[in-house]
Amino acid sequence: MYFITGLTTLDPSHKSRCLGYYRDKQEALSAVNENRGGFDQGIYNYLVIEKIGEGIHAIVEEETWFRWVNLVGSYRHRGC
Repeated sequence: MYFITGLTTLDPSHKSRCLGYYRDKQEALSAVNENRGGFDQGIYNYLVIEKIGEGIHAIVEEETWFRWVNLVGSYRHRGC
């Protein structure tokens, strides 16, 4: 599964929330690129898509980070 999490900052003590998930990576990427959830409502400066397998305390297999860029009005891949 590909989970989308929003973060206010990169400080671990600040607000974050799992906003949803998709079974397909391309769908998760499209959701972020199209801002389907209205993620940009001034709360989440960063989004991360994490591929996490089934189970308890499953390890993240893959991460894709995005940062909100006001100048272009969308999330941009951070290349981390």
